[in-house]
Amino acid sequence: MNYLFFDIECSDGRHMCSFGYVLCDCRFNVLKQEDILINPEAPFRLARYGGEPQIQLGYPKERFYSSPNFVARYDKIKRILEAKNQLVIGHSILNDVNFLQLACDRYDKPHFEYSFFDEQQIYKTINEGKSVSTALEKIAETYGVEPESLHRSDDDSKTTMEIVRHMCADFDMSPEQLADAYPLSKGKVENGIVKRFVLDPYKWFCSAVFDIATDKKPQENRTDGGEAGEKTAQTNAKNDKKDKRFDGKKFCFATKLERTIPLKMYTVAQKISALGGEYTDNPVECDVFVKHKTSKCYRYVYATSHKGIRILPFETLLEELGLKYEDLEPYEFKGDYVGKKPKPIETGVSHVESTPSSIGDHLRAQKGKKGAKGVKQAKPEQNQDSQAAKKAQQPKPQTPQPKGQNAKRQSAKRNEYFKKRRLYMKAKQQAEKASSAN
Repeated sequence: MNYLFFDIECSDGRHMCSFGYVLCDCRFNVLKQEDILINPEAPFRLARYGGEPQIQLGYPKERFYSSPNFVARYDKIKRILEAKNQLVIGHSILNDVNFLQLACDRYDKPHFEYSFFDEQQIYKTINEGKSVSTALEKIAETYGVEPESLHRSDDDSKTTMEIVRHMCADFDMSPEQLADAYPLSKGKVENGIVKRFVLDPYKWFCSAVFDIATDKKPQENRTDGGEAGEKTAQTNAKNDKKDKRFDGKKFCFATKLERTIPLKMYTVAQKISALGGEYTDNPVECDVFVKHKTSKCYRYVYATSHKGIRILPFETLLEELGLKYEDLEPYEFKGDYVGKKPKPIETGVSHVESTPSSIGDHLRAQKGKKGAKGVKQAKPEQNQDSQAAKKAQQPKPQTPQPKGQNAKRQSAKRNEYFKKRRLYMKAKQQAEKASSAN
């Protein structure tokens, strides 16, 4: 098996400007080392508050800007990452994995799919309880590795390789055995979702509960006669009698129930889903709130302050489901990969534009919009033929632009999101005040 170590540098902490990697064999002999430069199509912001750059990249800005963009590099990076019979390794690799996810989303490209493990996470676990730095250069210093240069992707990848080589020698393990010995370091990208390995049942619940509805498979319709056909007809007849208490309803649980008995609550969520209901962690969206005897979390505060939400004690829910607490089987869990698919807010911004990534960026963007309002717009041509001819002469944009007819729908989605967010935060603050008062 081969091992692929990779690292990414960004122009502003978001947009990729290089993808460097080192490929080695099972004995850590370097087979190939390369630094693939990428035009970030975004400004370079390597300093905070106008100070000196905190990061010195390995090349001048002009060299990055003269390089091909991510779209041109996509196929090559895909071949490197998804090669068979290899294990992908990195330092603080979740950051780099997310940079790749952002780039694929930005340019509307399919996400890469691969498994990986994090050298930094292993080092943290080995030194748990100790006050140690987990920066690449500090870990390298601990193992006596001298980096050739920092913040040059291929050199950082080689430094990570040398650290892992020392770790394997110390434990007399291969990289695969090292990852299995420290499972929290493992992760993968699957169906566009970044997943990490967890052993905590509550963390697993918070992600896995959203997959219950998608895991349900419709029963195949039987067209043959006889006993099998009769049983299918009877089953369908039963399914037609939907329970109005559950069908089409969204259920939100008290946080204490989820934290104290997550595996049993997962079983409850499965039962609700089987009856046509759905789980949500947002009290703003729920129709039914399942409360705990003593807990008054922020979800509870919101639910009880809105008349349209049915408040249901946990014990009553079990009765309606035909269950007893002592007979409630917890879901069997021994560790698993979890990942919640993000719900991005549509902004109508073209992917070639730099997305504001700080409060200052947002303020500057708003200022630019206000300034643009005072600019006089050119009057449209009266003659439709001349207008069409003029439009035909204009060069076609190389990248897709947001469609004007979607502007109202996108604006409505943004307004709805922020409205729910304000209600959510208000309920949380009320709960905190109530708990402090008690």
